[in-house]
Amino acid sequence: MIKQLSKSVRQYKTAALLTPLLVAVESIIEVLIPSITAIIIDEGILASDMNAIIHYGLILLVLALISLAAGAGNGATASYAATGFASNLRHDMFYSIQDFSFKNIDKFSTGSLVTRLTTDVSNVQMSFQMMTRIAFRAPLMFIFSLVMSLRISPELTFVFVIVLPLLLICIIAIMSVVGPLFRHVFEGYDNLNRIIQENLKAVRVVKSFVRQDYEIEKFNDGIDYIYRHSVKANRIMGVAMPLMSAFMYFCIIYLGFNGSKMAVYGEISTGDLTAIMTYVNMILMSLM
Repeated sequence: MIKQLSKSVRQYKTAALLTPLLVAVESIIEVLIPSITAIIIDEGILASDMNAIIHYGLILLVLALISLAAGAGNGATASYAATGFASNLRHDMFYSIQDFSFKNIDKFSTGSLVTRLTTDVSNVQMSFQMMTRIAFRAPLMFIFSLVMSLRISPELTFVFVIVLPLLLICIIAIMSVVGPLFRHVFEGYDNLNRIIQENLKAVRVVKSFVRQDYEIEKFNDGIDYIYRHSVKANRIMGVAMPLMSAFMYFCIIYLGFNGSKMAVYGEISTGDLTAIMTYVNMILMSLM
């Protein structure tokens, strides 16, 4: 399926390939910023060295500007590539439908084909844009942040050995429940499009036989079906963020308790402790 969809990228391939490169630049710089901040705290603020603060502050400013430019760039190229990809995909699907056999015409209802050409293509467009950005950004942020955390303190980083498997299990469990619900939602869209099409094509028949109330009730049932499954799916997905926050705060409490003792005994600096807490947020958010 991915191979088939990739054929619709065509003239937008350059923008699609440029996006991950800009994402990589942005991710690397974002991971470096907490380390530079740690140096400012240790060598500048705590040592009362204004020259060090200005020197590393300027470096931090330059890195932030580069990260900003890379972030804006990958946002623009991702949007351009995704929109063009969706346009080509709709074009290819439309002409593919023209070549349908009678068997395919009987199999796919008009409402279903309308959903494929509209809602589904929009979802694929959003997925494509997320793949060129988040699908590259999240693993890079996770790996780089984990490496930097291990470099600072392997002992404190051990908390991820406990938290990450638990978080992954919870996310997989949520996905396994939500996935079927969203499939029901898409089936509801197909049915709703079919109802609308029938009413538009047979509006005179509906009026002639005074079936307005029945058709309105049928339409409301279709809307209610989509509403119920969408609300149920989003309620379950809503559990993910509080769950994420619980794991994050557990890590912060663990690092604050153990890291403060290590800082007192000189095993870790104040700046490094601040940096590793930032990396905790990066690692957990990349998983999310």
